Amino acid sequence: LLYHYAGGVTYGALKRWREAEEFFEICVTAPAQTPASIQLEALKKLTLVQLILYGKVSWLHLSFQPLMRTQ
Repeated sequence: LLYHYAGGVTYGALKRWREAEEFFEICVTAPAQTPASIQLEALKKLTLVQLILYGKVSWLHLSFQPLMRTQ
């Protein structure tokens, strides 16, 4: 999780938005019984990256766990 979160932050700092989006998506969608705090932080950053890229948040292609949707 930390690898993909840090990678997303790094790509974001370099303004490589598509790569940042991919790394944050991997972090957010990693299987777990309960979401880790780093996954919630990645979700916040993923939302920002998608707003920069598309002008809206694209939730349809993400397969969130039920617990992640309620947070």
